[in-house]
Amino acid sequence: MTPDQNRESVLARIRRRRESLARDRHIDIDLPGYGGDVLMRFGPLAWEAIAEIQERVQKTKGHRRLVEAQADFLIAACRGILFRVGDDLVPIAEGDEVRFDARLAAALGLSEFATSARTVLFEAFALTNAPDLAVATVATELGQWMGETDVDLDEILLGE
Repeated sequence: MTPDQNRESVLARIRRRRESLARDRHIDIDLPGYGGDVLMRFGPLAWEAIAEIQERVQKTKGHRRLVEAQADFLIAACRGILFRVGDDLVPIAEGDEVRFDARLAAALGLSEFATSARTVLFEAFALTNAPDLAVATVATELGQWMGETDVDLDEILLGE
């Protein structure tokens, strides 16, 4: 192996370890408007996924492009939607995690026309006084957590 190949091998190993550590991390955030009974579980996103969302929003026209990008960010990072039952968090349904999909729309009694992830998300946030602002607030909280998670992961990797 050449020195460049060795370097690439080490970097690939570090990336795999970082991705493995990130997979285990999550944050639970209340879905606004449901009194703490419905929570969204989010995990870190790869920078490539974030860059793809940013690229898509740059190509989009219209006054809603920023809030739609924030919605797409939440959709991409969502690992599941949970109900709070007493002190426990339980999945909405058995089997695959329920995300912003038709199963969530049915569970929350949303419109039967809420079929795309973005539509389900906006309808789920519609119980708030300002749904777009609520989406932006949750996206900001998630973004801050992701930034802190990156620092945490870097410190763990440096300590190895």
